[in-house]
Amino acid sequence: MWGFFAADWSSQSFSISSERARMTSGSEEDLLAVLMGGPWIIQDHLLSLQRWRDNFDPSTATFEITPVWLRFPNLPLDFWDGLTLTEIAAFAGTPI
Repeated sequence: MWGFFAADWSSQSFSISSERARMTSGSEEDLLAVLMGGPWIIQDHLLSLQRWRDNFDPSTATFEITPVWLRFPNLPLDFWDGLTLTEIAAFAGTPI
């Protein structure tokens, strides 16, 4: 279910605030694999990733989309198909 990604992160990586970090990669291919891959979890915390923007200010940064995990305890197996789960999840927002 979960995959692992190996990349050459020999470039520098450093913290820019208590909640944000900046990482650089040597290749565009590795960068895209990280941005499009995931979900990325470190010590039970889901990471939200985005490209660096000019004039980025971490103290005012926000995300336009926040992924949310939904659990459906005791949902009968008859409802465990893509269409039904998508319709149920739509009550909480836009399924991704």
